[in-house]
Amino acid sequence: MLMLELADLGWWLLLIFVGLPVLAATVAGLLWLLRLPPFGERPAALTRGGARQRAKDEGVHRHAFTLALPDAEDPLHAIERVKQLAMCSHWAALKHAPEIDASPAGGLEIQVFALDREHALALEAAVRRGMSQPPRRA
Repeated sequence: MLMLELADLGWWLLLIFVGLPVLAATVAGLLWLLRLPPFGERPAALTRGGARQRAKDEGVHRHAFTLALPDAEDPLHAIERVKQLAMCSHWAALKHAPEIDASPAGGLEIQVFALDREHALALEAAVRRGMSQPPRRA
C-alpha cells in the first residue's frame, strides 16, 4: 500500500517537474511563431501609416427636409420623437444629433446626418414612417 502511494507521488513529481516546463516551452514557442507584439506596443502596420484616421465630418451627409406636425401632438414632444427616430436609424451618424426647428407654416424643419449620401433618403423615410404612427404612451 505504501509503495503504491510512493509511486503515485513519483508520477505527480514527474508531471510537475517535466510536464509543466514542456507545456510552458510549447506555449512560448507558439507565441514566438505568432510573433504577437508585447502588450501596449502598436503593431508595425499602424506605425508605418497602414491605418488612417478619418476627418471629423468625413462620411457624414447632411440632409434637410420638412415634416408636417401632427395636429394632436405637442410640438416639444414631436421634436423629441423626431430626434429619437432619427438617432435609432441604422443610417444615422451618431456623432451628430438632428437639428430641428419649427417652420412658420406649422411644421418642422429637420436636418439629419446620414452616414453617406445614398442612405439619407432612407433615414428621412424612417423618420416619416415613425411620425405617421401614433406616439407610444409609456
